[in-house]
Amino acid sequence: MNNDPQSSPRWVHALLHSLWPVALLLGCHLWLGLSAAHRKTLTFDEGLHLAAGESYWVANDYRLNAESGNWPQRWAAVPVWLEGNRFPPADDSAWINGMRYDFSNEFLYASGNDADSLIFQGRVMIGLLSAALGAVVYFWSRQLFGVIGGLISLSLYAFSPTMLGNGWLVTSDLAGALFFTAASWSLWTFLQRVSPFTVAISSFTLAGLVLSKFSGVLIVPMGLLLLGVRLCNSKPLVVALGGRYAIRGRLKQLAVLAGAMLLQLLVVDLLIWASYGFRYATLNPSARQEVPFTTAWEYFADHLGMVRPVVEFIGERHWLPEPFLYGFSYTLSTTEARRAFLNGEFGTHGWLGFFPYCLAVKTRLEVFVILLLGAAGAWFWRGTSGRDGRLSSTNPGSGHLYSLTPLWVLLAVYWMFSLTSHLNIGQRHLLPTYPPMFILAGAAACWFRAWPKSLANQPRETGRKAVDVAPSSPSFSHQVLWGARVLLAGSLVLAMLEGLWMWPDYLAYFNVLAGGPAQGYKHLVDSSLDWGQDLKELKRWLDAHPDDTHDPRRVYLSYFGEASSTYYGIDAIRLPGFIDVPAPGVPKPLAGGAYCISATMLEGVYFKFPGKWNARYEDLYQQLSKAVLAYRQAGGNADAIQQITSSIGAPSMDQVCQLYEQLQMARLCAFLRQREPDDNVGHSILIYRLSDAEIQKALEGAPVELLPDCEPEAKASLPIRTMN
Repeated sequence: MNNDPQSSPRWVHALLHSLWPVALLLGCHLWLGLSAAHRKTLTFDEGLHLAAGESYWVANDYRLNAESGNWPQRWAAVPVWLEGNRFPPADDSAWINGMRYDFSNEFLYASGNDADSLIFQGRVMIGLLSAALGAVVYFWSRQLFGVIGGLISLSLYAFSPTMLGNGWLVTSDLAGALFFTAASWSLWTFLQRVSPFTVAISSFTLAGLVLSKFSGVLIVPMGLLLLGVRLCNSKPLVVALGGRYAIRGRLKQLAVLAGAMLLQLLVVDLLIWASYGFRYATLNPSARQEVPFTTAWEYFADHLGMVRPVVEFIGERHWLPEPFLYGFSYTLSTTEARRAFLNGEFGTHGWLGFFPYCLAVKTRLEVFVILLLGAAGAWFWRGTSGRDGRLSSTNPGSGHLYSLTPLWVLLAVYWMFSLTSHLNIGQRHLLPTYPPMFILAGAAACWFRAWPKSLANQPRETGRKAVDVAPSSPSFSHQVLWGARVLLAGSLVLAMLEGLWMWPDYLAYFNVLAGGPAQGYKHLVDSSLDWGQDLKELKRWLDAHPDDTHDPRRVYLSYFGEASSTYYGIDAIRLPGFIDVPAPGVPKPLAGGAYCISATMLEGVYFKFPGKWNARYEDLYQQLSKAVLAYRQAGGNADAIQQITSSIGAPSMDQVCQLYEQLQMARLCAFLRQREPDDNVGHSILIYRLSDAEIQKALEGAPVELLPDCEPEAKASLPIRTMN
């Protein structure tokens, strides 16, 4: 039986080779992502990215968020800028002092703008980049594995919870994934054929990469590896410049490629300068202000290591703009340590297994099945030829591995970087590795071809005789082919259904290995699950459960995020969260009610007292509890208050109250970690219905979670040194 797609009915062949299936899949991707985005609140960094992009257009000033790239922020802010929304004045204190999050909140919520409209406009722009990345995945896979391979890759991409969860956020993560993929492909194409077109496309994608994510510098080792592989190949280098020339000899090829790469470097440098207004200084000269940087330049001196002299050398000669150098230095120096959570553990220097674990529990299992089918198919069909389901022969070089070189190099270099990274705060930092995986999955298309004749005639050794056995029989070939096809088709359908099933909670996706999204908070938090995206959904939940919230004073909220709960009409008592703005004065006692706790806060990652509850926390909690009780009883008596603060060595009663609130919340979360939530909102905000008796037990009873001492990673950041 001939199963080659070329023998399919003509209309099937015409449909597969048209762009209608591609348009349909990309349309589904956009609809799923943007319809989900419309239901979700501002995530933690989106307001900052949008406000920074707006400031680049309006003020030609780069004091905000220089570490997060330039192009993604500018791109997201284009419709916001063109619409002429209100921008805080030049004398705004948050603007003058470079207070990034305060300024973004003013821009979104305090300037008379429609915050939801601004956020959605920015998300639409990032959604277009996500669709562009889907197109790159399809066409690269199609070049390697044929039309069916391209559709397999695009189907996995279009319905991926990972891509749908990050493909509409106003951050630089999706743009980084787009340009990592596009730059790898265009650079590899340029290394096979040097022409004005390949040089221009490669220059553009390389500039887009370094202007989207500073991790884009990884393209340097990637490019060197690709260059080495290219020079080891015996095929001539094609140069199309006023004619077509075949360059032979490695030294000649190296000379041509080095000259073209130097030209690319100059173009990239020009595009960087253009992106910063052809000005070295971070601030617009018309501002006439000295703005403090988020982190002083002096801080970098001790944290840049061997890179410091290079940065200083480039800066002194003004080879690159100051905000670009500052953003790179900030990114490099602040990733040495960062609070993180993994499977009940708190840490600041990361774990070697963090990102492999992210990949294992937050990737659809069907993707791994299809990758295995592709690997098995590549083994069976090695050395065969055919029009569909094979690697393209248009690229110079011989062998399948050569054509796949840029994909493997991208995965290898990026994974080596990820495994050694201390920045373990989210699966989103693995985003550039997903498009190559989806492209490689396209190799499974070979199962839609006929069984290789070379295998059908192979005998197998049995004792001393070579006899024909099952592998050579048509029935065996038929069974293997159709078994693989059914498994492939079933895996694709399940993968697409999972994408539909998770709508709109894509950030919260976890596969069955982790117990599904309902159990995700026990494994990973922060941007892998809870990035502050569900305040709108919480409002819907509160409106749908009036019996739980008949008294607004009995709704409590500990929120991880930047959005405003009051903007969405959530009437709740605010508990310590992050970002936290503590109220002055003595805290009110907690009572029974509906406790809405962000998963990141439940795990204690960003409290002043992080990690699990321990003896040191308990001793300080009891000490501060007595101080707060005495403060309440003092009734404003200055002498009594002075005596309280002096007895525990605190500079002020406000600090005592703030630390007490943080410890009280940490103790409550330790209590709640021992039970399952009663409900959840988008799997990121957990709902606990607690009685007065349960609150009393949590705050006054014996601690249910008590370590002998702080976890080592938590000791360095404890705010209790003043309590002598």
